[in-house]
Amino acid sequence: GGEVFSKDAMTALPKLREVDTVMTPALQRRIVESYPELAWRRLTGGLLASKHLERGLAERRAALRPWIRGLPAVLARRLSLPAPRPREDDVLDALVLLSVAAHVALVGTRSRAGVSPHRLSLGHPFYDARGLRMEMWY
Repeated sequence: GGEVFSKDAMTALPKLREVDTVMTPALQRRIVESYPELAWRRLTGGLLASKHLERGLAERRAALRPWIRGLPAVLARRLSLPAPRPREDDVLDALVLLSVAAHVALVGTRSRAGVSPHRLSLGHPFYDARGLRMEMWY
């Protein structure tokens, strides 16, 4: 069989568990969960090449360029950071997730004036046993 979780997902699991242990329904009014690939799809309207290929990085840079003034300088800045430096794909993912955070902060988690953030959930909404909304914002 194939891989169930990517290497990145396996690395993130301990942090995800840590956040899950402290998350409460009250905190979900300010903190939402997101996933970079969903955010990229919202931003570009389609699927991008793998972020591990130069073509995929170029597609991501092109998608962000209209929204981030001085994007090349922002990306170059990571090279001046002490080791271990973040990979370019991680910086691009962080930037696209900032767009989700800004969208949720401006619009809120509920529809206002007919505008609603994009949300993926199993229902409207679906709650787990602890009362947490099971959803992904993008």
